[in-house]
Amino acid sequence: MQTQRIGPLEIESGVWLNEKGEEMLAAAVTNEGDAPVRGYLLSTKFFDPTTGAYIRKFTTKQLETHGNPVDYLAPGSTWVADPRRFSYLADGTLASYEINVDLVVFADGSMFGPKRSPESYEVLGMLQGIDQVKNSNQEASTKPAR
Repeated sequence: MQTQRIGPLEIESGVWLNEKGEEMLAAAVTNEGDAPVRGYLLSTKFFDPTTGAYIRKFTTKQLETHGNPVDYLAPGSTWVADPRRFSYLADGTLASYEINVDLVVFADGSMFGPKRSPESYEVLGMLQGIDQVKNSNQEASTKPAR
């Protein structure tokens, strides 16, 4: 098990066996900050620990999709990411991995992270779309009936 704190997030990760007995990378992300989180994007890189040679990487995004603040990642709360396939070295042993935070979006719209991945902008676009739909629905519900 590996635990790290990056900005407002604490990430606990490690090997998890799925129902087929396959080794997967599991991660639980806890909001250790003071503000609710609407969403985040993590970047995970697998590499050879001896040579440092890159094997592969993937991103994991998690966000509240209905625009309901009650479902944001509240301070002290945890979201569990879907397990992902682990990478192996040529000799069949598990590769080493590193998880980084690329983006965290807070309830007030402020952000944390370098936003290096194009998927960070996808997350931002998704949140904007959620807000637009929520605002349209609120406007429609406040209009008087004819």
